[in-house]
Amino acid sequence: MLEEGREVGNYRIAGLIGRGGQGFVYRAVHVRLGTEHALKVLLVEHGPLRERLLDEGRIQARLRHPNLVPVTDVIEIDGALALVAELVSGVPMDAWVAAQRPSLDERFGVFRGVCAAVAAAHAARVVHRDLKPGNVLVERHSGTAVPRVTDFGVAKMLDTVAFATLPGLPVGTPGYMAPEQLRDASSVDARADIFALGCLLYELACGARPFSDPDLYTYAIALEAGTFVHPDDRVAGLPPGVGRAVTACLRVDPAARPVDIAALLALLDNPSPVTGPRAPLPPTIPSYPPRVGPVYVPLSMPPPTAPTAVPIAAAPTIPAPTTRAPPGPGKRWIVAAVLAAGITGAAAATLAASWSGPGAEAGAAPVGEVAEGTPAAPTPINPASLDAPSPEGPGVEAASAGAPRA
Repeated sequence: MLEEGREVGNYRIAGLIGRGGQGFVYRAVHVRLGTEHALKVLLVEHGPLRERLLDEGRIQARLRHPNLVPVTDVIEIDGALALVAELVSGVPMDAWVAAQRPSLDERFGVFRGVCAAVAAAHAARVVHRDLKPGNVLVERHSGTAVPRVTDFGVAKMLDTVAFATLPGLPVGTPGYMAPEQLRDASSVDARADIFALGCLLYELACGARPFSDPDLYTYAIALEAGTFVHPDDRVAGLPPGVGRAVTACLRVDPAARPVDIAALLALLDNPSPVTGPRAPLPPTIPSYPPRVGPVYVPLSMPPPTAPTAVPIAAAPTIPAPTTRAPPGPGKRWIVAAVLAAGITGAAAATLAASWSGPGAEAGAAPVGEVAEGTPAAPTPINPASLDAPSPEGPGVEAASAGAPRA
């Protein structure tokens, strides 16, 4: 921030007016002339933002109209660009309405001044693209409210590509942007400003915005459908030209809007009442939860088909497991070795038979004969044989446990 009293070029900082998204605005006094000015200093020194600020200065410097705020100089402060503009003592239009409670005629007088400023910009082939109450400052001169249109930071010049916007990007403020501006701001023309003027006229007449849903997704749906409450349904006794002008400005198709500011004012000044029923508006758009990701809707859905019955074979009968006694300490390592190595049933039976010997019980099952070419069926091991003492005695068992494996 710049300290009060600091001199930068021919200007002395007299205080901070406000801070925006891209920079600070200071009150500055010319050290030789004593005139007051507004000094807009770029907050972030970034290449594209620097060029955009220069674009804004060039655009406002070439526009001359009593309802516009001109830029008179461009200076550098500590390497940052700054625009020098006329200091306007007014307040934003919505704050003026809230504080002064002006009459309907006074509000329409301010609207006509805004239209005159926009018409001068269009004559210079400049589209503002961000008309809103915050960019219209209202000040009083001899008791009359005078609007001053400012902030051409996102303006577009129709005769050059030096101020080009990337295709597909929305530029502007939700609530005042035209539908085509929300889709692709690079291709808009003066008819986008006509749409924004319709929003301003609606707000001045009704005290509310025509498109004001807080959810951006629902707002976009209503904007694309052209769904809004007619001014006559909000405020009774409005001049007939208000509803006629608003309806024409807020049409979704740019080609259906008034061709210029003069055509817009002709609709507003037409005192004849609207004959016949109003054209019905699209149905009210329901409120949806915020969209998380892209929504894909199939073009057609096949008719549902009945599920096909699939026969299920009867489950095989599984015999109940045989209860076995826990293996004795002398032969437990045999069972562990058989299970760990995954030995087949025939090998397991042969191994158990070779160890059963004379100590096995008479009930031990013998190894069955296997026909040639037929897989051997697993032969169960008699748990009682595992508990029988080894014929060699404990010493053999201990020696076997401690002997290294081949």
